[in-house]
Amino acid sequence: MLKDEPTNEDARGMILYGASISTSSRLGLGKEENYAYDIYEVEFVPEVLLGVSYRKSLTTIFPRILKAMGKYHVQDIEKFFRDAFDFEGSIEGSAERMIEMFADMGVDMYFEKGADVNNLKGIPIETTLAAEEVAAIMQDCLEKQMRCDRSLSFYSYVQSFRPCMSWI
Repeated sequence: MLKDEPTNEDARGMILYGASISTSSRLGLGKEENYAYDIYEVEFVPEVLLGVSYRKSLTTIFPRILKAMGKYHVQDIEKFFRDAFDFEGSIEGSAERMIEMFADMGVDMYFEKGADVNNLKGIPIETTLAAEEVAAIMQDCLEKQMRCDRSLSFYSYVQSFRPCMSWI
């Protein structure tokens, strides 16, 4: 359905929901850790900072959080890419292929704007990822021309509010 209707948010949500179920220990599918839940914490950041919808945030964040979690859960993430998309190779390469695949179907996989630095300090999330890792995910989600603009660096935002952020 998504291939025929790339703007269908219900179809996009179903792919992400299915992927979440396939990796989430909270549903008792054999995973010993609940790291898959972190996506729901991290996806809250762009909702607050950028004012994007839950679905836009989740869709854009998904391949990037897989890449970040792949540093800690290599076999699980590689297996997901292999089973769900028949991707072989590095996790980083598979995440990029996933971004390209969604983009080829017409899904916008980047955020178009930066954030108001004053909003970052109050985001209440709990994640196993370090603040720098969350910042790297956000930086990777920016349009390419924005990633090069140092003034829009989420890493800088995180560093400037480190003492105020409960999830660091």
